[in-house]
Amino acid sequence: HGDIPFRKNRIQTLYAVSEEAAGSMIAQSDKERAIYHQTVTGQKWTDARRYDLSINTSKTGVDKCIELILKYLDLI
Repeated sequence: HGDIPFRKNRIQTLYAVSEEAAGSMIAQSDKERAIYHQTVTGQKWTDARRYDLSINTSKTGVDKCIELILKYLDLI
């Protein structure tokens, strides 16, 4: 997960879209994820208590996130 400005910037970079389009893409994706997750699990997908690991990529960056996940996998 990450904060909205970080996510918008990443979407703009990946898909070469405007900030407004990136915001719309994020909103649509979040809505679809929430519906899917609620339907399949009966839980809210934003509830961090439901995850073994949650990393805020806006604080760590994507590369550091990958590194942390790999270290975590070595521990379990």
